[in-house]
Amino acid sequence: SVLKNTTIYPDENFAREIMQLYTIGLHELNDDGTPKRDEFGRVIRTYNNEDILSNARLFTGWDYTARRGNTEVLFRSHKSRMEPMRLRINKHDFFPKSSVTGGWIGDRYPLCVDLPKHHFLKIGARFRLLGGSSQPRFHYNNPIWEGDEGIRRFVLEEESPLYEKICNPNSAGECQFANTVILDANIPCYGRECQVDTLVVVQVAPGTFYEYIRTACVQLSFYNGAKKVFSGVGPYVPELDTRQYTHSMCADPRLEEASRICCMGGIGQYSYKFEYHGELLNYETNEAQCLADGGSMCDPLVLRAYTYRMASTRTKYNSLDPDTNIFFWTSDPCEQQVKVRSDGLIAFVHKPKYNAEVYDDTVPYVDYDFASTFIKLPWQKDPVTRNEIFPTVDNACGDGVCTLTYDDMCLCGVTTTETPVFAAVPSREDALATLKIGAHNPALFSDASVTYSLLESSGEVDAYVASDGATIFSTSTIFKVTNEFGETIYLKNMESGISLGATSYEMRNPPSFINLVAMTERDFDYEVEAFLTDLIRYESTAPHVSKRLTQVFGTSNPSPNYVSRVTQAFRSGTFSKGGISFGDGKYGNLAAVAAAITLDPEFMSVVGDEDPTAGQVREPLLKVMAFLRSMEFKRKPNVKFRHGLFQDMHFKIGQMVFQPPDQFSFFDPGFSPPGALGASELVSPESEVLTMSSVTGITNGFFSLNTWGLVHAGNGFGTYLTKVAPVGDTSSSVGYVTYNGVGDDIYARIDDLSTLLTAGRLSPENKQVLAEAHSHFSQNYGPDRGDRVLIELLSTTPEFHTSNTLRKTGLPRSLTPQPTSTSPDYKAIVYVDLFGGADSFNILTPHPDGGCYLYDDYFVARGGEKGIGLTSDDMTPIDGSSAGIPGCSTMGVHKKLSVYKDIFDEGAGIFFSNMGHLHKPVHKENWITETQ
Repeated sequence: SVLKNTTIYPDENFAREIMQLYTIGLHELNDDGTPKRDEFGRVIRTYNNEDILSNARLFTGWDYTARRGNTEVLFRSHKSRMEPMRLRINKHDFFPKSSVTGGWIGDRYPLCVDLPKHHFLKIGARFRLLGGSSQPRFHYNNPIWEGDEGIRRFVLEEESPLYEKICNPNSAGECQFANTVILDANIPCYGRECQVDTLVVVQVAPGTFYEYIRTACVQLSFYNGAKKVFSGVGPYVPELDTRQYTHSMCADPRLEEASRICCMGGIGQYSYKFEYHGELLNYETNEAQCLADGGSMCDPLVLRAYTYRMASTRTKYNSLDPDTNIFFWTSDPCEQQVKVRSDGLIAFVHKPKYNAEVYDDTVPYVDYDFASTFIKLPWQKDPVTRNEIFPTVDNACGDGVCTLTYDDMCLCGVTTTETPVFAAVPSREDALATLKIGAHNPALFSDASVTYSLLESSGEVDAYVASDGATIFSTSTIFKVTNEFGETIYLKNMESGISLGATSYEMRNPPSFINLVAMTERDFDYEVEAFLTDLIRYESTAPHVSKRLTQVFGTSNPSPNYVSRVTQAFRSGTFSKGGISFGDGKYGNLAAVAAAITLDPEFMSVVGDEDPTAGQVREPLLKVMAFLRSMEFKRKPNVKFRHGLFQDMHFKIGQMVFQPPDQFSFFDPGFSPPGALGASELVSPESEVLTMSSVTGITNGFFSLNTWGLVHAGNGFGTYLTKVAPVGDTSSSVGYVTYNGVGDDIYARIDDLSTLLTAGRLSPENKQVLAEAHSHFSQNYGPDRGDRVLIELLSTTPEFHTSNTLRKTGLPRSLTPQPTSTSPDYKAIVYVDLFGGADSFNILTPHPDGGCYLYDDYFVARGGEKGIGLTSDDMTPIDGSSAGIPGCSTMGVHKKLSVYKDIFDEGAGIFFSNMGHLHKPVHKENWITETQ
């Protein structure tokens, strides 16, 4: 983080997992769940490393909330792991994020600069009840303002239409406050409302406050006419008898990004005639008021607060919490630039006009020397080599269109263009494919200075034109269209492009939710919502999620037609069967998906149960829960849940709630066990946890539960009573099973148990085995023992452990033949696969002993003193002379991997370093094309 003068890279694990595991999957899929392939027959990946890096930046800034006092935890912690995580905008990445669809997160969202004046009074404006606190949830207000009666607040007047909407008085005139108020019509401004551009917190009544939540919109990263804004009032300067500012950056003058200021007699009076503490406004509004009062806009040399009450405003620049900074407008311009790294990633750079009389710094995250967030741009590619074309040191920074800097990067000026796209009403397909910038509902402008009217309609697309334009071929034209998911959206007839160095490198202007000057948690929330929506609506998400859910709740090997029908329910959001409809018609409705899975003919067909490829192995934990419910488990009332009812279930049965072995859950959905299933390319995901240990553990657990209740004795599932009690004694258990059967007829009892535990799928052969076992144990050990054996044996039947019927062949099961030994000696290469990834630079490293010059480079690259580089205490030295590196005859192996050193010293293993891809020899110029 540049804000703390350290470089901390965002974690990429969840950024990858949310795509691979929970949404789009690894490969592009057809609606029937089969993989799509390219012209060479290869599967097509859904995402690449650049998508992971972008997602990782989006998942920065998440933090735990404080622990509630009414929840029990088994460890002391001030953090809550039960509540939703809190968004912290100061820890979040502020810059644009790319989309897996090839665009940007924020595509098709309207521009904030297009919001009508007084947008807080327009259709859809949302006000959220804060109660008695004036502290907003999604914006920053100085905490010391809370309860300070001297703070200037925005109090709604009772004559205001906005007051009427939020108060919602009853017949007695008493306010009926709602948690959220959303305006359903445009209303006029009243009094002070007409003097402001936006609101943050409004006081509706004494002790009752609402926060205004502006609708979701984006800013284009680059814009014309940028103005310099400043923040941070510095220390008092005796020789000037006043103060100066400390930091500056660029701001879009059309947006409410900075506070009021007016220059009077050469002195900049900041927070000039503000309407409420924390007010933000655009440049035009600020300038109009300042000029009307006889002042002017300037880049002030000296500063003074307009009123004494500004002592309650934090004006010192805070680099650790940038959302707390208050910026003020100046009349000076500001240049936007980018610096291009050797790998094509770019960072944003602001260059405010220099003020020779003020010793200010550029805000760190857009300062050339400190900006450390680099993002990917969609550079054009060479048609032959497929290498990206961008300014680098190797091409003299684009043959001079950009400037070579001291750190071997290219600093480029940015030119922004905004042009109309369509001269006539486009088709729906063309509009959706071409227009990337959203627009606001024309109804919001019904009482604005510029209104919109319907000019033309094609049936699928309506064209609205502005009253000051009246032609379709205009950037202000708005198209109303239905998107791919049946939603009505509005698109702006404009494309915004940028070029670096005149017209040399052209591309689309990236949108962003986060305003670099006035960042809020509100926009952080909108950005995350847009990202998740983008993933859910990805083309392969529906078949990927549908197939995975069908494998879990239906059958391990669903047919393509089965998956296709579930996918259709996912896309349409509805499913009908027997005249009954499920779902609300919205994309991704899980009620429709669940109904499509469980009511599908392939799932319900009794004949299908005879198919050996149908059904699934039941998950261990589900079998335990099914057994407890079917056998009518009863917990003893004096037993508390403080330590839980179960113990070490992940060891005993291979599965337990909240205890998966890793982020990939308990088993791989594509797991195919060796043998007949593997040979036939069928999968059985749940079989991955069927180890000798888990099979024995779940059997012991059922036997113990049926004998002593839920205890630890006999390797049971419970936590109490490790000493074995007499058979049938459940007095010391947590609980016990209470099933009593349905009478004395043994076959009726077996049928009842078959219904409860196997859904009636118990084969006649196994029923007979159970009947004979019951008879034997009842005659020799008593009826109670016979009843227990009946339940215990049934818990070992194939029908209980799977969801399809059993077909016996009558033949003995063939044994797996032993492999034939080879007579000659041989050497085997053993690959050690550290599942989840191995950090090779923490396995084998240069060793500092002997003065190896590579160690210093390694240690700096790993973060230095605060990083993760190994020191000599962390590693065991090995002989590295065979590498032939002058001065580096000693290497180091992580001390926890001493077995590697032993293997190496014995001559039984060697280290390969910098080996690159195993696919084929590649270098940095051709690795992309050669590893596709």
